[in-house]
Amino acid sequence: MFIVASRYRKWVWPAVVAVVAGSLLIRPAGVVREQYVAVTAPAGSLRPVYSARTEEKVVALTFDISWGKEQWPRVMDILKTEGVQATFFLSGPWAQQVPEAVQRVVADGHELASHGQRHDNFSKLGRHGTAENLQTAHKILKELVGKDPKLVRPPNGDFNTESLTATRDLGYETIMWSVDSLDWRNPGADAMVRRVLTLAHPGAIILMHAT
Repeated sequence: MFIVASRYRKWVWPAVVAVVAGSLLIRPAGVVREQYVAVTAPAGSLRPVYSARTEEKVVALTFDISWGKEQWPRVMDILKTEGVQATFFLSGPWAQQVPEAVQRVVADGHELASHGQRHDNFSKLGRHGTAENLQTAHKILKELVGKDPKLVRPPNGDFNTESLTATRDLGYETIMWSVDSLDWRNPGADAMVRRVLTLAHPGAIILMHAT
């Protein structure tokens, strides 16, 4: 399952979370909380998923976390208040350090996904190294919540054919993004919200960080 944010009316794209300089901003407007949309890559394909193929006015909110302990509770509090679910790509070491975060992701109904073990570019690890990286993180995440993650986002969005093959061999789907909030550049909350609202499209996968 891949969780896609609630449906929206009249091309309004609310519930965009911007994290910057210790502050959290959300712009809710006209949310219609309905069903979610499943996203998968074509059978047998090694291509990552960049967006959902849909005409529905929905977007997916996704958060990568590999370090930091201050922002994730604020992000999750706002998502809960707004009734919006997201997909969280968590690294193994961070999950070990903050097990309560992993447990809350599942308890709040969000999708738990993997961001690998070390924050290394998968294309540099080769097929065996990528598999080892993913398996280590997988074991940690499963031990914490008893669930098998099925989605992975490669650190830095980096991959090649070998790493994609290793990922698929382990039963993972590689999820990328079609809209980058650029929160990692700290351009300011208003700039991030404006960028996401401008680039949002049906089935967009929005990249953010809760660090």
